[in-house]
Amino acid sequence: MKIFVVIFFVVIALVRLNAQPLDSKPEATVEAIFFDAIKERALGNFDRAEVLLKTAIRQEPDEPALYFELGKNFRALKQYDLAEDAFLNANSRQPDDEWILNELYSVYLDIGALDKLLAILQKLAPKHPDYQEDLVSFYIEQGRYQDANTALSLLESKYTKTPSREEKRRLLEQLMNPKQSLNNDDFNVSISSANWDKALSTLRFVLSSSAQSPEDKMAMLKMINTEFIKAKPIELYSLLEDSALSNELWVLLCKSEIQLELSHFEECLRLSEEGLVYYPAQAKLYLLNGVALNKLDRCGEASAILEMGLEFVIPGTSQIMQFYDELIFAYSKLNREEMVDLYRLKKAELK
Repeated sequence: MKIFVVIFFVVIALVRLNAQPLDSKPEATVEAIFFDAIKERALGNFDRAEVLLKTAIRQEPDEPALYFELGKNFRALKQYDLAEDAFLNANSRQPDDEWILNELYSVYLDIGALDKLLAILQKLAPKHPDYQEDLVSFYIEQGRYQDANTALSLLESKYTKTPSREEKRRLLEQLMNPKQSLNNDDFNVSISSANWDKALSTLRFVLSSSAQSPEDKMAMLKMINTEFIKAKPIELYSLLEDSALSNELWVLLCKSEIQLELSHFEECLRLSEEGLVYYPAQAKLYLLNGVALNKLDRCGEASAILEMGLEFVIPGTSQIMQFYDELIFAYSKLNREEMVDLYRLKKAELK
């Protein structure tokens, strides 16, 4: 999905608020409150901005721009339920406005609400070719190739060809023709060239194919790297969760790392703990578990699990440096300076 250009919706609000009669005291008060709220948010005072915006809404309950800004405030705080509610309120007062829909789309993308995301994207698609192209990508990622083909054909009929659209056409032709098999070489090339849409589609195709053996599928899964996870965390997690291989070691590692990338630390902790039950000698699971505990400010537990995991690290690998970094962090938080010095010394000896 592309990163949408942020449009300064505040301008619309200011025009609307300034259009009120000069002798109308409530509207003037709302305008002043609105300015103060924007200023407070710019300073990082989100709680104060929320109070101000809610005050303005009580005076002007039908003003969509106020709900819009409130939604942006909640999204910045990662309070996604409240952000969604605020944006839906804005949308009900100014239906199908592009910038309101775009913010809703961002919220649903943040939380991985794919059904809701699709409904919003379908409304956005007619407004700009970039949204239409995103719709094509979404359908491809979800394995809905016929829908993707229809959306892409509409895009091609209305706008000029671009390299990315031509690439999607080639990919769809390959995906819709089962005689053209997708193999590990295709997948490796996609990852090497950072073509994440194609890599995701190739992975989906292979994992769902009855012609591919579990060994072949696992060989492809082992090619998933950190860059792929950072680029497509939600889509990858959904695909791995639905896979028949979801409890295999490599899949558990990927799922744990994805949850860490999404800052879902409790879920990363749960998955890595589950993995350690079945794979108690896997150092990476101890590392992921320790990182999640550190992020949750449970540094005593983190230091213990990381110390345990060191026993399983293969000597000479870069992984041991990651263990040392997390142990230094944990012991620093615990004010255990002697342990911090110990692991700093160990780290220095490796360089």
